[in-house]
Amino acid sequence: MDSYIVIGAGSAGCVLARRLLDAGHRVTVLEAGGEDTNPIIANVHEAGGLWHGPEDWDYYTVEQPGCSNRSIHLPRGKVLGGSHALNATIWVRGAKQDYDTWNYLGCPGWGWEDVLPVFRAIENYDGGASESRGTGGPLDVVADFPMNPVQESILAGAAEMGIMINADYNSGDVEGASRMQLNIRGGKRFNTWQAYLRPVMDNPNLTLLTGATVRQLLIENGAVAGVEFLQDGAVQTLRADETLLAGGAVGSPRCCCARGLARPGSCARPASSRCWTCPVSGRTCTTICSPRSFSPPLPSRCRHRRSVRRKRTCSGSPIRTWRCRTPSPFISRCPCISWTP
Repeated sequence: MDSYIVIGAGSAGCVLARRLLDAGHRVTVLEAGGEDTNPIIANVHEAGGLWHGPEDWDYYTVEQPGCSNRSIHLPRGKVLGGSHALNATIWVRGAKQDYDTWNYLGCPGWGWEDVLPVFRAIENYDGGASESRGTGGPLDVVADFPMNPVQESILAGAAEMGIMINADYNSGDVEGASRMQLNIRGGKRFNTWQAYLRPVMDNPNLTLLTGATVRQLLIENGAVAGVEFLQDGAVQTLRADETLLAGGAVGSPRCCCARGLARPGSCARPASSRCWTCPVSGRTCTTICSPRSFSPPLPSRCRHRRSVRRKRTCSGSPIRTWRCRTPSPFISRCPCISWTP
């Protein structure tokens, strides 16, 4: 029986661990964060209340020329479920052309027709099965949910302007305006941790360590033999037949860099440390910067006192934030937040 270490219990880590367990392997999952006990995690509209808290790595970018040279907050999940516990749960496969381009450029198996069966197997889509959509998978994908009237008016406005209404942006064609498709169950967040790993926590081949921050990869005879990690203030080591990096777009390159697996000059290490050249480590990572709106349903006669703060968008134009002053023992930001230009 082969043994595996999976670094990170986010979207990729939970799926990898489950598939390895299903195949009969021994798996140890290391997660730097803790359990998903914060009640805000379940409420997607309160996701902003998790940012800058214990479930967020609280990364910031370097100064961005396209954003008035400001550093932009990059929330990344530090909890079971990873960033899927912090995000807006929007299910987006991407454009068919992108997958076919990757295949053309030398990534066999990544063409749209190659990945489509995998997408169909993953999802439990409430719109029904079709040539492009799947049902019966472990991860719920919901398109039939009540929308805020403001959201409905956005779609109506797009149609009035002549923008095509795309009935299913996950069919491979992403052009147009669409209703979002969400990973929710019973109106609550439903992420890969809940869909894949939590149901098999009683598997005797699974070991899950939380609060375990990887310090570096262990490299022996030119191959990764395990990891060194910090848990409860003590440095520990763990070895396995295979080690899988699933720490996310920031966390995985960071693990590589800590061991010297990086492009030359990209990370500082002692002169006596051996480094292995990996020219693409940490490169080509891009993300989006967009205004976010968290608008939970509020009582029609909400008497909460509100304060006004001035903020700015990426382009530098001002926006206003209304923050309800109702105290909460769980969050540093009240969920009664809305943004207006």
